[in-house]
Amino acid sequence: MKHGKEIIFYIIVIILVFIVIISVLRCRNTLGSLEQAFNDLQSAKDSIARIEQQFDKTGKIVRGLRGQLEIEQENYNKLEQNNKRLEAEYIKQREIYKEFRITNKSSQEAVSTISKLVEQSRIILKELLSECEVAEN
Repeated sequence: MKHGKEIIFYIIVIILVFIVIISVLRCRNTLGSLEQAFNDLQSAKDSIARIEQQFDKTGKIVRGLRGQLEIEQENYNKLEQNNKRLEAEYIKQREIYKEFRITNKSSQEAVSTISKLVEQSRIILKELLSECEVAEN
């Protein structure tokens, strides 16, 4: 019987060894999976850090563009003001030109009238000169 108990004991020990070996192999597989999961998490962390850096760069670019847009808006506003001043100046110049044309036309008419009067005066003076010469003779 003692021999039978030893065989049963060895069988139990062999079964326990197999169970331990299977458990160790499972633990190794689980450990490998955990290592892979850790590596994946580390990779994800690195990716997140790169994305955050890109967001920072993008934010700086957006802030720079916003500042540039504000400058361009100020320049546009200045150009609009200059344009309004130029339009007002153009209207003034156009009015001055209209007045000048009216004055110029009046001046031309006055010169024409004076020329006619001078011509009439010349004719009258010639007639008077002729009459004076006739009276002298």
